[in-house]
Amino acid sequence: MVQELISNLKESGTSVLITGHTGFKGTWMTLLLERLGIKVYGYSLEPTTTSLYTRLDRFDKIVEVFD
Repeated sequence: MVQELISNLKESGTSVLITGHTGFKGTWMTLLLERLGIKVYGYSLEPTTTSLYTRLDRFDKIVEVFD
C-alpha cells in the first residue's frame, strides 16, 4: 500500500506539504520524501539551534515558510 502511494506521487508529480517540517519527525519525513524524488514544501515554526533540522543544515533545501 505504501509503495503504491509513493509510486502514485512520483508518477503524478504531486508535491507534499509537511507541517512541522523543522521538528524531529518532520525533518525525517522531508528527508525521506526528497530521497524518493517527491517535491516537498514545509510550513513550521523557526527551528531551535539544537534541533535535528538545524544540525543537518536543512535550511533552503525545500520550499519553506516559517511562522
